[in-house]
Amino acid sequence: MNKTRLTEEFAVRPPLAGGLAVLTAFRHPRRGPVVCPAAPLLAAWLRRRSSGVRLTGRAPDLGSTGAAGQPGDCGRVFTLSYLDGSDHAGRPGRAVGIAVHAAPGLLELGASAMGAWSAALRTRRLFVPVSGGACTGGPGAERPSPGWPTQSTAARPGAVEPGPGCAHAAATWRTVYGFLARGDTVLLLGAGADGTDSGPPPPLGAAGLLLAVRTAAAAHHVTVPDPDRLSFVQWPCSATEEVAAILAVLRARFPRLRGQHPDQWCYAVTDTRAAVRAAVAESDLTLVLPPGAPGGSDRSPRSDWSPGSDWYPPGRRLHLRELGDLAPELLAPAATLTLLPPSGYPASSPGQAVVIEALSGLGPLSVVRRRMVSETTCGVAHTTRGPALSPTGPTAAGST
Repeated sequence: MNKTRLTEEFAVRPPLAGGLAVLTAFRHPRRGPVVCPAAPLLAAWLRRRSSGVRLTGRAPDLGSTGAAGQPGDCGRVFTLSYLDGSDHAGRPGRAVGIAVHAAPGLLELGASAMGAWSAALRTRRLFVPVSGGACTGGPGAERPSPGWPTQSTAARPGAVEPGPGCAHAAATWRTVYGFLARGDTVLLLGAGADGTDSGPPPPLGAAGLLLAVRTAAAAHHVTVPDPDRLSFVQWPCSATEEVAAILAVLRARFPRLRGQHPDQWCYAVTDTRAAVRAAVAESDLTLVLPPGAPGGSDRSPRSDWSPGSDWYPPGRRLHLRELGDLAPELLAPAATLTLLPPSGYPASSPGQAVVIEALSGLGPLSVVRRRMVSETTCGVAHTTRGPALSPTGPTAAGST
């Protein structure tokens, strides 16, 4: 990129009628068509410094000469262009650039804009962590109904099977219903995918109790009517590391605690968090899209990606309120970025696409989708004598 970079200034007539125009494309006298994906970034930066800034695809004719020796009442087009990569045959890639058309009274601001954004051009990587599974709140995923009891009986009418959002949820709830039918107190461990006290209602006339234990701290205080009739399940889509911490407390308090087979555990949230941690650890700057923007869902009352979340990794973060927050001095030193939605449910979205498109105009950009996936496999235990031992199936409900 740096070998092909050209920073130029062209005099144009008639002069621009006031203000500044940021070009979304222009025709270079030698390079031909030049695309400007970063034009919205440049326009947002200029709007914080001047009124009357507009984006336009109507570029003036740049002719074949620069601005040297031209009278001061001419308008100016300040341009920076480079060739972005090459194809497999070694032919030059597309011409990319930024350009500002300035009226005579705003030439200094146009030149300073070009200088500021020129310093931000570099080759970059952009990590986009993606969900570890469909149950972490993607479009159309079924969310449980609100109001799950935390320390009360759970006999409520109208059994409802959960939707297909999580591959493990149906087996988990069948296990819950089985435990309840035999009169157990069933503990739901974890906070679910979105941190809400929610879940499908138990079957009509359930003999047992159903209690939510969302945190390890809560596990120290939960009370049960009969410790010998006590079972647990993972609240579907809860982070498994949090479930394990809760379970350690409960096993110490209730040695006869029984539970679902761990093959039924869902690792989607844990995998999603691992993808975020890995990406942020490699990044110079993490960009977080604003709540309510099309970059992610803000339906959850507790955002698993919010800066206050306990699991969120340390690192330099920029919470975007608008595109203009992507200032050149912040982007210039950042060779590797991570882009996150505002909530814990990453998905392809227009919000992400806008930021990625804009960054692609500031030098060659490699977009890397980072995913972590945990898979449960059925191992076979071999003995020195006798037949192989088959593991318990994934829907077994009485392992300890």
